[in-house]
Amino acid sequence: METLVKESETEIRKLLHQIIDDYPPSLRADQLVNVERHAFNIRLVLRKGAHLVDFGGGVGAFSLACKLLGMEVTIVDDFNDPSVCTAAGQLALEHFQKHEIQIIRADLLSLKLSDVPAEADIISCFETVEHLHGSPKGLFQVISQMLRPGGKLIVATPNAVSAYNRAIVLSGKTNYYPWQDFYHAGVYFRGHVREPVLTELLDLVGDSGLQVTDVLGKNWRSDLKHRLPPWVLPPARLVAHILELFPTLCHTLYVVAQQPLQ
Repeated sequence: METLVKESETEIRKLLHQIIDDYPPSLRADQLVNVERHAFNIRLVLRKGAHLVDFGGGVGAFSLACKLLGMEVTIVDDFNDPSVCTAAGQLALEHFQKHEIQIIRADLLSLKLSDVPAEADIISCFETVEHLHGSPKGLFQVISQMLRPGGKLIVATPNAVSAYNRAIVLSGKTNYYPWQDFYHAGVYFRGHVREPVLTELLDLVGDSGLQVTDVLGKNWRSDLKHRLPPWVLPPARLVAHILELFPTLCHTLYVVAQQPLQ
């Protein structure tokens, strides 16, 4: 797939670390473990001067890095994640606004076209769909209407049937979100409600009238470290890299689509 950025991986990672150093201390750890993921996502979307609309990005370093690398950036989110609702989260959000990132607070399930910018060159929706407590159909209809002709959508979600999930189910364990996180969530659960599989993501994007141009699978080292004991990691990383040739077996699915030219 064509990469839309000239900046090297090293330069992007350096910028991300500089951004994260300015985060409130309580938010840094979560951003640091996702530097690899953020850098990959940036390389997928970056086109200087283009308008990026990021759905569900919260106060992640991805959006701010895109802004500092020369994009116009809008974030659409309800900003109700526990980490964002803290004083530290609000400081991070204010920092975004100081950098002239447009912030739109909205429930993604009840979004209307009038709630968002009229046009976007690139739209990202990274690991958000699985958190929605209802159908994403309406959201993706809005996304389709926002995209300019030739504009790109990149959507990513965890894969419900990754090789790891298949293995743990066969061992008698669950591939759902940790039970304790759900049990103690209170009134509104913010975790993974429903992780899709590749055919479902393709249906979602295709039903929105967009043309799928690429499918990618990724296995992040941070996810392996979280899920596996240390002695398994070296061979697991090699296997994870090989599995990226087969997206339906990977932990994270990416679908890249384009608004047809009129």
